[in-house]
Amino acid sequence: MLIGFSTGGGEVARYIGRHGTKRIAKAVLVSAVPPLMLKTDANPGGLPKEVFDGFRASFLADRSQFFKDVASGPFFGFNRPGAKISQGMIDSWWLQGMMGGHKNTYECIKGSSGNNKIICCLLTRQSNTRYYAAYRTAE
Repeated sequence: MLIGFSTGGGEVARYIGRHGTKRIAKAVLVSAVPPLMLKTDANPGGLPKEVFDGFRASFLADRSQFFKDVASGPFFGFNRPGAKISQGMIDSWWLQGMMGGHKNTYECIKGSSGNNKIICCLLTRQSNTRYYAAYRTAE
């Protein structure tokens, strides 16, 4: 069974598209993002490239502040009028972001903007207790 949340949902869909369902009993997509978030002629509802350029520039300028700014604004919808802001959610998202590798996280932003294809970003289980993440991008 493959379960994908957010970006992971897009990766489950991509995996099935590339490899089929022969080795998969079930697939679950939870709040999955589309495989391509960039605005193109084929995807007019996507985000302009400038949004991703800004994300990358902010990330490189001050990675810690980037995770605070994105979490306190658009990521959870806290930038909407009347939104109830949860400092706990912001802090949790910041911590998760800061635990990620600098290059890996940057490459995820880059991949979302269509500059690079993310091939595999799966959480897999080894034995009964060990989990590891595999991340690879196209050359």
